[in-house]
Amino acid sequence: MIPPTKLISLCVRLFTRPLSVFIKAAYKASGTVPLIPRQLITFGHRFNRLEVGLRNRVLNKTGNYKCIADDKALEIGIDYLCEGLIYSVLLVWGIYEYSVYKRQTELNESRSAADISAILLKVEVLERSTKEIESKCKGEGF
Repeated sequence: MIPPTKLISLCVRLFTRPLSVFIKAAYKASGTVPLIPRQLITFGHRFNRLEVGLRNRVLNKTGNYKCIADDKALEIGIDYLCEGLIYSVLLVWGIYEYSVYKRQTELNESRSAADISAILLKVEVLERSTKEIESKCKGEGF
């Protein structure tokens, strides 16, 4: 069975990969390095350096960090940017769904409280009516 986190990650990759390819193709076609791709390349280099450093620490390896190509760094930067956007949308969506659920629960509780108070009022009216009928019956000698 596939773990749910792996399935979610695959779905996110399914949506981020075409965007990554599109931005990379636009970057290659223009031949220049605009501000946003340059920042994505820098982010890709930093994230790769962090990942390699963590992997080396876990595996107890020593060695120097080898710089990756700008194309690969751009791809890494775009992937993580898109994943961040998608996960933040999922987070906001989850918060929205929770608030809707909470609002519906409060509304249902208030309706239930109103229904209960209406039932209690009817019970009181019925009790008074039965007492009045009982007192009339006793007064007439039944």
